[in-house]
Amino acid sequence: MNTLPDKHACFDLIVCGQIARDFLSANGETCERIGGIAYAASTAAKLGSKVGLVATITDPRWEEIIAELRKRDLDCTGVYPRPSEPLIYRIDGADEVVDQRTLRTGPLATDLAFPQVPDKYLGASVALLYPVNLQSCLVAALHLKKSGTKIAFDLQHDVDNLEDFEKLSSIADYVFLNSQTLLRLTQSNDIGAAVEIIRKSTQAPIIVKMGMAGSLIYENGCIGIPSFLSDFGLTVGAGDAYDAVFLTSILRGDKISQAGMSAALHTAAIIESTDRDPSTAILREEALSRRQPVFLAPEVASAKLIYIAGHFHSRPLETFILEIANAVERLGFRTYVPHRDTGVVGPTVSRQRAYNGDMDALHNAAALIGLLDGAGRGGTFFEIGASIERGVPVIAICTDPTQGVSNMVFSSCYAMDNGIKPAIVALVRLLGEYAGDT
Repeated sequence: MNTLPDKHACFDLIVCGQIARDFLSANGETCERIGGIAYAASTAAKLGSKVGLVATITDPRWEEIIAELRKRDLDCTGVYPRPSEPLIYRIDGADEVVDQRTLRTGPLATDLAFPQVPDKYLGASVALLYPVNLQSCLVAALHLKKSGTKIAFDLQHDVDNLEDFEKLSSIADYVFLNSQTLLRLTQSNDIGAAVEIIRKSTQAPIIVKMGMAGSLIYENGCIGIPSFLSDFGLTVGAGDAYDAVFLTSILRGDKISQAGMSAALHTAAIIESTDRDPSTAILREEALSRRQPVFLAPEVASAKLIYIAGHFHSRPLETFILEIANAVERLGFRTYVPHRDTGVVGPTVSRQRAYNGDMDALHNAAALIGLLDGAGRGGTFFEIGASIERGVPVIAICTDPTQGVSNMVFSSCYAMDNGIKPAIVALVRLLGEYAGDT
């Protein structure tokens, strides 16, 4: 294990936020994990950081949870138990690239105010704060900053408006957030323009996480960081692990671009883990070696149209097609879905209008994703054939094992698999800008 330089009793990282229990469901199985700040804190500790926690825990099982955190070499002096109702997240589709279905039960944010930061944590190298409770988060951040601690905020889930964002970012040394949060807060559809808006409140480095498309670091200009393709196990907590590895790398003296690369690589290993403590994955050398880096710059992705073909006269299949489109759009691509964007032939849409709309989109598409389930009338196969004729790559999805697929179709496709996740991985590999292995 690599360790950070000895700095006597001073802590390397303080993580402030909430401690939850996560029940993560994927492929018919459920994994229970300690969630919230445990993801970032455990990852940093595995990399040799001395880590302290600041949180209020309301779970009646608090003694068991704190004992587990201590086994992970985490200092829990700043964890204050106030047993009442446990904070629980139940997440379905926890291995997916589509929107995950989350049910949250437990105390409100007002009940999760940060306790006072212990004196022993003051002067730590850096603090990573999740503002589940805005006012107490600001108090804790200012207290730590006054002691010489650098302040990093992860604003991915807990900030609802630009005003609150500005209050936090104005005192930050590092700001982490994902692209969806950034665009929502600034009401923009362009990441670069959105960063210019929030630059009015902070000059700190801004790290924008884009999932499988990579990440962007805005400091003096913009640095694109690739993601590293992996076999998805459970994706929950991956962004928190990114924060922890990034900050640990900075503490070691790495350049900010090196910190981003290290964070992306270690995150790929954590995503594959289905362990109770996913941070253990970064200790396995084979989990970090020979991964393909892929980066999708927002301006590149937004310039590409992806045609989504499939049978839409069945409500389940129509829903599935829209889920595919949503997953593609999350990467920044534009999509064309025939029944959504031109309409279904009927009283308001003529056959010629539907045909022309679909053909125009096929002509402009950079790739086609075709759902073969239920594709009995031939439209989907026509769209696949027209794409192949033009040299446009086709990625096919077939979830029905009883449906035969013609060898002509199978052999013509760039990739064919049984779900959205492998199709999206194939799309990123196809259109991403990086190639090769680490």
